[in-house]
Amino acid sequence: MSLSCSDIRDAFLRDELPQGPELAQHLGACSECRELCAEGAELGRGLSALVSSGQSEAGSLQLEPPSLAGEHGVRALLRSRPTYARVALLVVIAALIAGLSFALNGRDLRDAPMARV
Repeated sequence: MSLSCSDIRDAFLRDELPQGPELAQHLGACSECRELCAEGAELGRGLSALVSSGQSEAGSLQLEPPSLAGEHGVRALLRSRPTYARVALLVVIAALIAGLSFALNGRDLRDAPMARV
C-alpha cells in the first residue's frame, strides 16, 4: 500500500513522523509532501502544531487568507477587488494625472519638437 498526501498529513496531526520506503516513493513524486518532510520534517511538525493548538481549522494544513471584516474605507474597498481591477484603476489614475498635467501646463503636443515626443 502506498502513502497518500492525506496519510502523511494525518501522521503529522498524530505527532508521528512518517517513515519507510513508501514515504520515500511518495516524496519522489510529491513536491508538497517533500517540502513538509524536509529538514527533519520541521515544516510539517510546525503546521500540525498550529492545527492542534486551534489556530487553524482542525484537519487542514492550509493557511487561510486574512479576513476583510475588520477593514473599512478605501483600503477595504480596494482589497475586496480583484487584482486586474486594481491595476485598471491605477492606469486610469495615471492617465488622468498625465492629462491634467498637459492641460494645466498649457503645452500642446503639436508645439513640441517631434524628436522629444
